[in-house]
Amino acid sequence: MWVRKTEEDKKCDEQKAAARRKKVIEQPVLWAFIVAILFATLYVFGGLRGALHPPVGPMSLEEAKTQIPLQFIINFLIFFPLFAFITRKGASENDSAMICPDCKHAQHPGKERCDRCGGALEPLKNWRWKDDE
Repeated sequence: MWVRKTEEDKKCDEQKAAARRKKVIEQPVLWAFIVAILFATLYVFGGLRGALHPPVGPMSLEEAKTQIPLQFIINFLIFFPLFAFITRKGASENDSAMICPDCKHAQHPGKERCDRCGGALEPLKNWRWKDDE
């Protein structure tokens, strides 16, 4: 049966949500950093050459000093938005199901009234399922 969450449950959920929001920022930065370093290093050592690009030897140290930071910045600016988009691809917090507090009927968001009894709807995140004992 559905029961309303206690204040303690709500605080615990808020802490979990804060940890998730922090992870949404940290994870793409970390992956973009790793991939940018990898691609900058590959660029300095001749890169990944295909049939249309002849093999090229590694760069000189002087040339690499200017190219590594430039390649790192370019790659980071390309990969960070990509990884941020992939990480945030899940449903948003506002896209929660709704529940009627009167008849305890859950339904999709978008309506203001319950289909069964006509009662006002609340976000399902304020409720939890408790098994019958």
